[in-house]
Amino acid sequence: MTRTAKEFVALLACLGAALCASMSTLLLKVAVKEVPPVSLGCLRYLVGTGCLLACGMAMGRAKVMRLSARDLPSLAFVGLMTFCLTTVGLAYALTKSPVARVSILFATTPLWSLGLGILLRAEPISLRKLLGAAATLAGVIVLVWPSNGDLAVSGDLVADAVVLAAAFGMALGGFLQKRALTRYAPFTVAVYRMASAAVLLLPAAIATDWDYLTATARALTSSTITAIVLLGTLGGALMSLLWSYSFSKLSPTQVLMFMNLQPVITAGVAVFAFGEHPTVRLVLGGAAVLGGIGVALAAPRLTVIAVPSQRLP
Repeated sequence: MTRTAKEFVALLACLGAALCASMSTLLLKVAVKEVPPVSLGCLRYLVGTGCLLACGMAMGRAKVMRLSARDLPSLAFVGLMTFCLTTVGLAYALTKSPVARVSILFATTPLWSLGLGILLRAEPISLRKLLGAAATLAGVIVLVWPSNGDLAVSGDLVADAVVLAAAFGMALGGFLQKRALTRYAPFTVAVYRMASAAVLLLPAAIATDWDYLTATARALTSSTITAIVLLGTLGGALMSLLWSYSFSKLSPTQVLMFMNLQPVITAGVAVFAFGEHPTVRLVLGGAAVLGGIGVALAAPRLTVIAVPSQRLP
């Protein structure tokens, strides 16, 4: 496969992951009404891990799932940053603050990535990347800012801090994941970071939600069960695999820029699926997000990393 073809496939993977992430935000809002955030994260990643392992075994990928013991702690930390902190943090924040407020704060992820790239000297930073990140953030603000202009109502400062921490964790996890992807295939990284997240969340779920797990969980509604299954499969296993593949081909900031497509996708679904009328805010905000991604991807040339050994055929 040529370099241009690899870049194109990586961009499609980013788009697919953004679609899964958009769906996950809506499903989290449904599931967190009945399931505590920690237990919800644990259930989500147990389902996702099982799904990835089953797929790997069915396709004869057992060999590619081998991992050196010395690399397990680093991948577990990636799972903690990108899965545990993000899922639990956003689920908690959605119970305390409006979706718009959470979306805007989490849209700072590419800015955190740019800062870490400079601090760690791990990614070349250009004016175009800075402008692209700023444009996507501005587009998200235009899209989700309440019509009455009052974003502070029902806001919670602790929830705000948790969302910002989740955004930082996602950015940091991107750089650490990229390092792991120089040694292992995307499938391997996806399996172990998701499994690590499930294992890390399980003791916390038992400690904090034992009464819920032994009693209330038996009375879950069908809509909540469906939401958990979809969060684990599409919003867990598939999204993790797509993100890992994207990180193996592109720079962390380029990949994380696509996360800001979520409000655009959600608004687009509302227009085409539910017959809502497109507004000036939707057009302007969507154009800013898409334009920012385009500017950020335009220069420098996309960074492709070769994964030497355990590459999926």
